[in-house]
Amino acid sequence: MPRMHLGRPGVRSVAVLLLVVTCALVAVAPAFAKDYSMGPVVIDARVQPDGSLLVTEDRTYGFDGDFTFVYWTLNKKSSAQIEILGLEGPEGAYERTGASSAVEQRPPGMYLVTDYGDAIEARAFFRHSNEDVTFRLTYRVTGAANRWDDTGELYWQFIGDEWEKGASDISISVTLPNPGETVTPGSDVRAWIHGPLTGSFDVGTDGQIAAQLGELEPYTFVEVRTLFPTDWLLPTAASRPGMRVDDVLAEEAGWADEANRKRDAAIAREKTMETVRTTSLIGSPVLSLAALALGIWLFLRYGREYKTQFQGQYFREKPDDTPPALVGSLMRMGTVEDSDIAATLMSLANQGVIQMRPVTVSKKGGFLGTGKKQVQTFELRLDRSRLDSAHVLERTLATMLFSRIKRGTDAFTIEDLKAYAKAYAESFSSAIKDWKSKVGDEATKRGFFEDSGTWAQIGMIGLAVVVAIIGIGGTVLSRNAIPAALGVPVAIAVGAMGFFGSRRSPDANELFAKYSALKNYLRDFSRLNEAPPMHVKLWEDFLVLAVVFGIAKEVIDQMRVRIPDVVSDPHFQTTYWWVYSAGSYNDSPVGALQSGFASAASIASSEMSSSSGGGGGFSGG
Repeated sequence: MPRMHLGRPGVRSVAVLLLVVTCALVAVAPAFAKDYSMGPVVIDARVQPDGSLLVTEDRTYGFDGDFTFVYWTLNKKSSAQIEILGLEGPEGAYERTGASSAVEQRPPGMYLVTDYGDAIEARAFFRHSNEDVTFRLTYRVTGAANRWDDTGELYWQFIGDEWEKGASDISISVTLPNPGETVTPGSDVRAWIHGPLTGSFDVGTDGQIAAQLGELEPYTFVEVRTLFPTDWLLPTAASRPGMRVDDVLAEEAGWADEANRKRDAAIAREKTMETVRTTSLIGSPVLSLAALALGIWLFLRYGREYKTQFQGQYFREKPDDTPPALVGSLMRMGTVEDSDIAATLMSLANQGVIQMRPVTVSKKGGFLGTGKKQVQTFELRLDRSRLDSAHVLERTLATMLFSRIKRGTDAFTIEDLKAYAKAYAESFSSAIKDWKSKVGDEATKRGFFEDSGTWAQIGMIGLAVVVAIIGIGGTVLSRNAIPAALGVPVAIAVGAMGFFGSRRSPDANELFAKYSALKNYLRDFSRLNEAPPMHVKLWEDFLVLAVVFGIAKEVIDQMRVRIPDVVSDPHFQTTYWWVYSAGSYNDSPVGALQSGFASAASIASSEMSSSSGGGGGFSGG
């Protein structure tokens, strides 16, 4: 029974490379794949009068990539011996070599035969890439046909069941040693094909058997059994005493019944699969479109922002007294950022609760940290007598920072902030997270965001996952790209609607529209053909909000050109100083605060990551 295997150099290296490329470039990965296909396969077998079998097999391989050898393993029967007669490729006949080193060297145009006792291996060496190549193996089997008392019999497996890939367009012809008689198929010559449940064969009037298979699945054998007149074999052929015909007919009848049951079951399965494929091809797109309609309805019903009464492009006053951190949460759908912390501290400075001034401090530096270096930073100082007048969120932030970072002094520098984050990483991260959570709780308390929108958002994202599964599954089941080609884009669209599907309450959206229009005004006021307001207190509030909006530097630059009187007003200097960098300082105080908190958070995260998994500690009482 012949088995064929492919040898491919560096398979593991190529596989690893393909895995990396697949992860990085999914769309183009198939271009880097290495594979092969088989077909047509033409097998010509001729039974000799002495009972030997002469086999010629032409097998075509479609190589996608570089290949250097193929090999056949031919299993022996107990009474049969196999002799390799030759191997040919597109270059012509290959030369046989006896050197075992050929397995490593792979000399093109050579073939090696190795006898393992129960099997013979024939290995052909070549170099072919990205082309169709046909090889011919010729071998002789001694004692393949047996002479019984009532019949001659050939029972040979031409294709083994250990092929790792299927093959297509298979033809097998078996020529019997007919001395020239005209035979009656089914009477003088009987034949059976075992293995696949599909295919066809016929017996000619000369006794020749011809079988055709369109497709052969992997790991499926093909064997031919035939009975023919015993006198077609010479007396010197392998003889088996006894009568054989009735036993073979009974055996084949049982196998035929079993094959028919399998064939009927396969037909039923195929009908079921055809129904599944048709249903998938039609149903998957229908479900995808229905899901898209449902997603659009959910978005319009629960995700689309309410229409506001205010429709202007610009808003030229402060909409209300919402604390800056809550404004940031409103603008970013619940997200609180480090800029909101800086804006809150700036608001406290406007109220006189804290003061901030530039200072120079000594810090370890130099070679291996043994020396000292001077660092320019900013110091924040708390006036507790004014703290009660601040909003609860502002008061909570100030209390949290000044009671932790440098206890007992009501003052700390940004360098102190970073040092505290490094020394007490978990405590610092927990405190900042807790304050941001309080901002979120306050936004919820004020009814900024609708719960129904959140559930609709979750529903749309879940629907997107289902649609993606339906689309991909439909393509797999239907063997058609249409379900995935429609389902995946629909899933992306529904998922995007879900991602942006949460919405503000009507009152919150009205407030959002005004703050958005105020942001537009602060960004554009110097270009408008109108006189900007001149109230110092209003511009103090505007500049705090500009920090929340992320446009403080842009606003202050416009103010210096358009309203220099406000900028130079003594009552505005504290606010102005917070956002304007001058002198030898590389950053404004508010910029230094934002970067300081970001740096502290990064330090804290790094410290917690590096210390995770440790043990030990201390306790006291």
